[in-house]
Amino acid sequence: MIRFSLFLMLSVTYLILATACYAEKKIKKADVPPKIISAIYKDYPGARRVSYYMDTQNDTLIYEVELTYNKEKLTLIFFSDGSLYELEKKVKFKSLPTETQKNIFFYLNKNYSRYKISEVQFVNPHLKIEYELNVKAKDETGFKFYDMYFNENGILLHRDEIIVKPIQTLF
Repeated sequence: MIRFSLFLMLSVTYLILATACYAEKKIKKADVPPKIISAIYKDYPGARRVSYYMDTQNDTLIYEVELTYNKEKLTLIFFSDGSLYELEKKVKFKSLPTETQKNIFFYLNKNYSRYKISEVQFVNPHLKIEYELNVKAKDETGFKFYDMYFNENGILLHRDEIIVKPIQTLF
């Protein structure tokens, strides 16, 4: 009985901590500010598979809307006042301008002995063109995972290392 109580207490604690660490929360359409709903239906008429999320970034409340429009999956990020902060769209690397591709390859070849681009997104924060690449790359210390942000010319703006932590289990 003591083991079961301890297991139950640890499980509840883990769930509370896991929920607190992961701030993004799926919400209902009714919980989204009307200005955001209006903007979506005005700019993306006929959007399908619309999902709504609420999150905080840098202590600012944001709303993330995922939808399919003209057979493309889009992610729109809004401030609570209804203004659009960012648009994200998955694209193929080959669809980027040739010069942009060359500059990205130059950067990757110069800094990593091996790499693999797993995903590319067109990102439009504050009406600027950027590309976000998810990259697995090997340097002198081993393989690491990165989100790399390049401008429209393929020049690295910044890179964020993704720390992959093993999942702790009780079993």
